[in-house]
Order: sequence, then structure tokens, then C-alpha cells
Amino acid sequence: MRVETKINLATLSTVVCAIVLVLGNLFVLSEQFKGLDRTEKAQTITRLSSSLLVLTQEYVLFKSASVAEAWFSTHQELEGLLASTSLSFLRPQELNDIHESLAELKPIFNELNRGDLSGNINPDFLERRQSLIVERLITETLMISELGYRWAAQVNQNQANNLKGLTLLEFIGLGSFVVVITMLVVLMRLGVLNPLVKLKRTADAIRHGDENAVCDVNTHDELGDVARAVNQMAHNLAHKNKRLREANSRVEMASQAKTEFLSNMSHEIRTPLNGIVGLTYLLKDSSVSGNQRLLLDSLEKTSRNLIDLVSDVLDISKIEAGNMELESRVFSTLEFFDKVSGIMTGAAANKPIELIIDPSAGMPLELVGDELRFRQIVVNLVGNAIKFTQIGYVHLSIHVLSNIDGVCRLRVQVQDTGVGISPQGQANLFRQFHQADVSVAREFGGSGLGLSLIKKLVEMMNGSLGFSSELGQGSTFWADMEFETVTTTEVQVQEESKNTLLFVSENPMLIQAMSNAASLVGRNFEAMPNLNQAFQWVQGGGKSIGVLLDFPRGPIERLVWLEFVKSMGVHGVPCAVLLRGDDPPRLLSQKISEVFTAIYVKPLTPLQVQSMFIGSHSHLMDRTDFSNAEMGKLNLLIVDDSELNLKVLEGILSRKQANITKAYNGLEALSYLLQFGHGFNAVVMDVQMPLMDGLEATRELRKHSFNADLPVIGLTGEVSPEDEKRALQAGMSAVLHKPLQPDELMLLLNKLIKPEQG
Repeated sequence: MRVETKINLATLSTVVCAIVLVLGNLFVLSEQFKGLDRTEKAQTITRLSSSLLVLTQEYVLFKSASVAEAWFSTHQELEGLLASTSLSFLRPQELNDIHESLAELKPIFNELNRGDLSGNINPDFLERRQSLIVERLITETLMISELGYRWAAQVNQNQANNLKGLTLLEFIGLGSFVVVITMLVVLMRLGVLNPLVKLKRTADAIRHGDENAVCDVNTHDELGDVARAVNQMAHNLAHKNKRLREANSRVEMASQAKTEFLSNMSHEIRTPLNGIVGLTYLLKDSSVSGNQRLLLDSLEKTSRNLIDLVSDVLDISKIEAGNMELESRVFSTLEFFDKVSGIMTGAAANKPIELIIDPSAGMPLELVGDELRFRQIVVNLVGNAIKFTQIGYVHLSIHVLSNIDGVCRLRVQVQDTGVGISPQGQANLFRQFHQADVSVAREFGGSGLGLSLIKKLVEMMNGSLGFSSELGQGSTFWADMEFETVTTTEVQVQEESKNTLLFVSENPMLIQAMSNAASLVGRNFEAMPNLNQAFQWVQGGGKSIGVLLDFPRGPIERLVWLEFVKSMGVHGVPCAVLLRGDDPPRLLSQKISEVFTAIYVKPLTPLQVQSMFIGSHSHLMDRTDFSNAEMGKLNLLIVDDSELNLKVLEGILSRKQANITKAYNGLEALSYLLQFGHGFNAVVMDVQMPLMDGLEATRELRKHSFNADLPVIGLTGEVSPEDEKRALQAGMSAVLHKPLQPDELMLLLNKLIKPEQG
């Protein structure tokens, strides 16, 4: 029997049983209502016949007119009830007898009431006649009452018998319905539900990978057809899975071979590329023209980009081959922020954007993990944000999600105001060699490997990478990672740094970052929205170690700034300025740079906040005393954007047993040289540097009389007379060409430094 037939049969049987049961119940209710009607009429007839008997006896005794009237009324009512009863069903013999007796009773009662008999009738006769009428009247009335009671008893008996029969019929109907429903349930269970359960069990087994699963439903209905189809499908699937495993094994072997080949080739390619970069760097320091230097700069930049690309390919191939192993060693989070800042400051220097580093105030000072890969993740995310942001800000925040049982989970979040990512581009964001938008890739460049590599590295650190973005509104990327923690001592806070560091800025995001950095290194911090409130705070008794001024984006009132710095000096509070990468020309054009104790460039790191203004009142005098106390040692400032060049200079100048101070650009050099009594005997400065080159820095320092005789030696790769003339016109004392000859530098220093300076 087919499943459809079973379901139709079950439905039809249920409907028929329900109809029969409903009709039976209606019939039972109808009979019960009819019985109730008979009982009610029987009770009424009995009551009326009894009332008629009582009224007859009462009239015989009292001859009352009102009794007679009540008698006739009762008689009429009883006749009407008998008449209505005869219309509704066949009248039994008792009711016929009552009806006949009633018909005879009325004339007898009327005869009893007659008073027109002639007076010549014998009184005895009249008395006897009256007695016979009364006797007949009472007899008939008693008979009517007895017949009424007898019929009522019969009605009650019939009602009881009917109820028994109807109850039996009801039980039979309900029992039949229960039997039919039970049979239907058994039929559905055995014929439909059990096969469906077997089918589901087989499907679950197939879904969980059991290729030998078989459904044992052997019925000749639709479920049996489905079971046979499932068994055939499972057989075909097992066969296809076997072929797929064989193909997948071949693909994995090919992928492994490809990864190993790519890894080896990446090493082979990177070796000559490093040589190209090194030779290009050396060639730049040789005698080349300006045009040649531009070409060499482009060659070096392109080579470095190619090295970065090859390094990313190598890292990805290592991860895919399972050869990437993360280091596990202790590193300082404060130094980590400094390294990230040093790498990314140059990238943001040529754009009107603010780069903000915002650490968590509760971040551990030391972590255990792979610092290099951690820095690679952060630098990549920040670098992407800078690359795709033309104006606004790039905000790097690192905060603690949890720190339980020696495991610290950090979230690195980079938010920017850049071009954003379209919904279509977000789908390909983490695919290798894909970028969100072709036009964006053309404009900003890039290989599309960075985010793919970062995602893999983050996952290796038990983390996850996510983002949110809206086209034209910027993007936010975040990466959650786990590190181990170690028990470390708290930051040692110097007594001098317990005074409050005052920060003047209108940027709430930067204020929050500064506050977190100060909390992390244990410094007191207070933020003010403008110069007036800062001055009132100091004048009101606030103890500040120094004031850091956020250089505004818009125009400034030069005299207001100068007056503020001078008023702070009266209170013994030094001032420093915090610049954006494109701010130095504006600061210098306002001619107020010389009044600041120090000049900082965003992003500001916790270590910079920790050392800010420490020894600001005495370090100049200490430096001068040191130069006089250490047997005539020189204090030399060397300035170059290349760490390698600084090391070379430091090694050369170590012959003179000099005290060396390093600066990485002209702006940082000015933070030393614009202070009266800085104590430096000479400056060795590269001409080409980011943020501020050596020529501009020299022109600025020469504006101050105390630097008029300070020897400044320029280092340049240019060899044309025009270039050397330009350097000398800027105020440099002499110019040396790269590659640097140590003897020339030493002779020049001996020549330029006066004997009393040594």
C-alpha cells in the first residue's frame, strides 16, 4: 500500500468516525431532551389531577364559588395539557382514560351545582341524589388522580430504560472511535514514522562521514523508493569521496612541492636583492649628480619594495608549509611602542595626518611572545592605514581584553579616516594577491599580500582579525592575540616626575592617548583645552613639571604663544611643542621654535612621556660641567636619518673620546641646539633627511646669536659646486662628501673647534 493511500485511508476513517460519533451524540441528546419533556408533562398532569381531587373535596364540603371557579380552571388546564400531549406523540391508554374521565366529570360537577329542581320533589330523593352525585364526582376524580400517578411512574420507568440504552450506545460509539484511532496510529507508526526514522538515521550517518551507511526500509511505497535512492546516493558518494581523496592527496603533494620551491626561490631571490640595495646605497654616497641620485633613490625604493614582497611570499610559504615557528621570549611593551613609532613616523611625515599611539593604561610592561611578528602585524595595519589616508588621522590603540592565569589577550585596533572599502571589495580583502579595489591598487600600490599574511600570523597567535569599513568614511581593523605574561616590577618613578605633566590640546582622542601613556609609565597628567586654562591652573598653585603644547592645525597667534611660554618660564615651568609630520615649516615660519625646551613629533610614545621634562632645569648645566670635568672631552651632536650612518659616525668620533648625542632629523637636532647653553662643541649633520633636512636646520640655528660660531659640518652625497655652495650659504661651516673619509672629518673638527672649546 502506498503512503498516499495510507494517509488518505487514515484521513477518511477519522472523518467517518468523527461524523458517526457526532450524529450519535446528537441523537442521544435529542432522546434525553424528549424524555425530559415527557417527565415534565407527567409531573404537571399528576399535579393537576391531584389539585382537581382536592378542589372537588373542598367544594363538596364548603360549596364555595371561588373553589368552583378554581375547579373549572384546573379542569380546563388539564384538558389543554392532554390535548397538547396528544399532538406530540402517541397517547398511552392512561391518558385516554383520563381524557374520558375528564369529559364525564364536568357534567357531573355541573349537575352538582344545579339549583333549579322543583320544590315538590321529595327531599329524601334530593338528598339521595346529591349524595350519589358527590360519590360519583369523587370517584371519578380519584380515578383521574390515580391514572396520572400511574402514567407518571410509567414515564419515569421508560426514561430510565432509555438512559441505559443511550449510555450503552455512547460507550459503543466511543469505543469504536478509540479502536479506529488506535489502528490508524499503529498504521502510521509502522508504515510511515518508523521508515522516516530509519531514513533520518541513515542520513545523519552519511552526513557524519559513514560511507557504509545503509537504510533497511524494504516497503513498496514512496518511503521504500526514497530509501533505495538514499542507499544508491550513499554508494555513489562513497565512490566519489574515494576519488576526491586521491585527487586531494595529489594536490597536497603538488602544493607542498610548490611551497618548498617557492621558499627556496624566495631565499635565492632575496640574496641578490639585498646586494642590489646595498650597492645602491653605497652608490648614492659616491660622486653622483642630482639626476643620478633621484634615479638611485627610485632604484633603492623599488628594490626595498621587492624585498618586502619576497619576504611576505616567504613568510606565507613558511606558514603553508608548516615551517613557521613563533618565538617565545620576554620583550618590553614600552620599547615595542618606541620601535613601532620609529618605523611609522617617516611614513606619516609627508601627509597632513595625525598618527596617534594609544596604549592601554593597564597593559603589562613585559610580555612573552614573538615581538618581531607582533611588530610586523602592527606595522602592516598602521602602514595600510597611512597609505590609504590622505587627511585626518590614523589611531593605533592596544588594550587588554583579558589577563587571567598568566595569559594576556590583547586587541590591536587601527582606525583611520581614509578612502574606506566598498562592500564589493571587502569580499576579496584577505585573499592573496587581491586588493579591495583595482583603482585604489593603481593609485596607492601594494601587492595584496599584507593582510593575507597578517591574518595567518594572527591566527597562529590564537587570535582573529576583523574589520569594519564604509566607502569614503574610513576603516577600522582589529586583531586579537594572546601572549604570556611575567611578573615584573612596577615602573620606577623618579621624584622629579611626580609633578604633573600639563598637556594643552583640543583633540580628545590625543588627550586620551596621552592620559593612557602617562598612566602606563606612572606619571601625573592633566589636560587643558586652551592656553588660558593652562595658565590659570599653574597660576592657581598647580605644580607642573612642564607643559606640552599640541601645535594647532589652523593658524596660530604667534604673540599669544610667545607670551604663554614666557609666562610659564616666569613660573619655572618649561614648555615643549608636539608637531604633526607636516607642521615644522609652519612652526619655523612663526619664529617661535627657539622658545621651546624640546620639540616632539607625533606619535608620542610612553617612553617619551616617561622621560619628558626630566632634568629639563639642569641638563644643560650638567652637560657643560661634564665637558669641563672630563679632561677636555668634546660634546658632539651627530644627525642622520640612517641608524647605520650614525653608528659609523659614532665609531669614527670615538677616536677623540667625545661625548656623542644622536638625533635622527633636523627637527630633533633643533630641540637641542635652540636652547641657550646647550654645551655642544660641534655638529655633524647629514644634508638630506626627512621632516627637516640639514640645510633648513642650519638656517634656523644660525638665527640665534649663541649658535653663530657653532661649527656645523655637513655630510652629502652631492659633489657639484652648486650643492656645496648651497650648504655653505645655509650656514654650514664645511661640507664633506660621502663616502666619508675618517681622517678628513677628524682634521676638520680639529680645525673648526677652538682650543678653549676642547
